[in-house]
Amino acid sequence: ASSEYPTTLVLQRYCLPKLERHAGVVSERLGQSGTLLMRDASSIASAWPALLGSFLMSFSLGYAYLFLLRRFARTMMQASIIASFLLFFVLGVHLLSSSSGGSAAPTDGGEELPSGLGLHRARLASLLGTACLLLSLALLCTCCCYAHSIKVAV
Repeated sequence: ASSEYPTTLVLQRYCLPKLERHAGVVSERLGQSGTLLMRDASSIASAWPALLGSFLMSFSLGYAYLFLLRRFARTMMQASIIASFLLFFVLGVHLLSSSSGGSAAPTDGGEELPSGLGLHRARLASLLGTACLLLSLALLCTCCCYAHSIKVAV
């Protein structure tokens, strides 16, 4: 116990301040929470049809997902590989073509850009375009080299 303010020893280890003035407010709030919790828990018994329906629906949708995954996994894998290749290839071609076709006075939405900024944009577009084309080439090589492994996996 401390001499500065009154405390209570809790669990033979901790000293907590005595708050007799606030004890009623705290117990009232805890009582309200307990009452609300009991009221909410009692409504579970009347909600059993909704809970059972949710369980059955999630169970059946889970099995439907597994069935569709088994049935269309190869198609989904091939579509994602083709889409990834096309995305990287088209983006790379677009970035490279836009980096080489710069005008003498580059603009951004009708406003003239500060000097040198157009050059930096062209370099960045060229770099990103090259990276995208290299990624598409790497994806294509990976698919060709590991075609058998991909076929076995799916």
